[in-house]
Amino acid sequence: MRLNYWGGGYGVPFRPYRHEVRDIVIALIAMTVAFALLFNTLFSTDGLIATFIAVLTGFLGHELMHREVARRLGYIAYFRAWWIGLLLALVTSIFHVIIALPGATVIGPKVWGYPSRRDELRIASQAQQLTWSSQ
Repeated sequence: MRLNYWGGGYGVPFRPYRHEVRDIVIALIAMTVAFALLFNTLFSTDGLIATFIAVLTGFLGHELMHREVARRLGYIAYFRAWWIGLLLALVTSIFHVIIALPGATVIGPKVWGYPSRRDELRIASQAQQLTWSSQ
């Protein structure tokens, strides 16, 4: 297996890149706090756990599914947190409105095969369908 610059293997499913675990953990914590502030569950243990599970399945499941579909089609893909979007989510949740922009799945060049428009549509649509079917 050939290792790339970020430490992951090309085409290897579920192997995170070096910065990806840090970004995922920070985004999960920030989004959990933001939604806990929005729903007033920050100081309730049960409410905080429920909020964390909702963020884990909704946000993280969605982003990682985009990543896995792209990787299985031969692209370099990883989650990258957007720090301004995380700050915006935390600030707006104080006002009981949330604008959640935690980050995105960044998709790089195709490692094997040729890129096509069909691949782009698969990455967008199949990831959405697989995320909803797994919940």
